[in-house]
Amino acid sequence: MIVNGVDVDKFAGASAPHLTRNMVTLGRFSSNKRLDRLIALAAALRDETPQWHLDICGVPADVSLTALEAEIASHGLEEQVDVHVGLTTSALRDVLGRCSFFVSASEYEGFGLALIEVMSAGLLPVVHHNAAFQAFAAVHPGIDICDFSALMRLPRVSQHSTVAQRKIWIAFGSKPYPRPAPIHGIT
Repeated sequence: MIVNGVDVDKFAGASAPHLTRNMVTLGRFSSNKRLDRLIALAAALRDETPQWHLDICGVPADVSLTALEAEIASHGLEEQVDVHVGLTTSALRDVLGRCSFFVSASEYEGFGLALIEVMSAGLLPVVHHNAAFQAFAAVHPGIDICDFSALMRLPRVSQHSTVAQRKIWIAFGSKPYPRPAPIHGIT
């Protein structure tokens, strides 16, 4: 018997109790995670609605904390993006408690542990179309697959758009992905 290596109880129900304009990503700070694309996403959303916020949680790998902070500063996002290094489980639960969306622009995943963990927290995942995430999305509804490399080619939305419209803009703004049905109750 192979025991499940994912602790789904660790973050169970930890997401914000009400929908927020807060996103989080978890994992090593490595080039394949494409944190630069998530920072670009935060900049695009900030330009539409300044209340959007991104929390980047993890530990440095081949992308240093200094390089990550420089990328954030180059977009003028010091107020909209926070980097958290080496958080305890309790501190990470606190961050997740402010968030409604999990975002990952990762070009590849070995397994996708973070995706399972954040789904147990109740976060809405919007993730890049890598093989691991596509496999999860094929069997688990509610995982929005997108092409983060096409972010700058997505249509702009007005400042009066709802969070649901923004989610659609983020997740399904580029082809060939199908457009989802509207999400009711999100403002």
